Amino acid sequence: MTAKRERRQLAKAESLMDLAIVAGGYASDLRTGLIDGTVGIKPVAEWGDDDPHVIRCRTYGLTPVELAAVFTGIADELEARAERAGFERTWDEAEP
Repeated sequence: MTAKRERRQLAKAESLMDLAIVAGGYASDLRTGLIDGTVGIKPVAEWGDDDPHVIRCRTYGLTPVELAAVFTGIADELEARAERAGFERTWDEAEP
């Protein structure tokens, strides 16, 4: 593998892990029923009708905890992909 191709692969692995962390954060917000709002922590009931998570729950007839399970699955899948893409090497080999 060329040096540039390998750097791109490592960047992909790191980006997949970043997305896994975001999905895990969504799951945590939904599981606890709280989200950081502009004025502090707000319960799900106060997230607003335009919140994407509220819309998904309503659209698919899911509770916040059920949608959290969906996000946990996404996070697990992304983490596995990141590991297959070489995430364990990203910190050691990221130098150009």
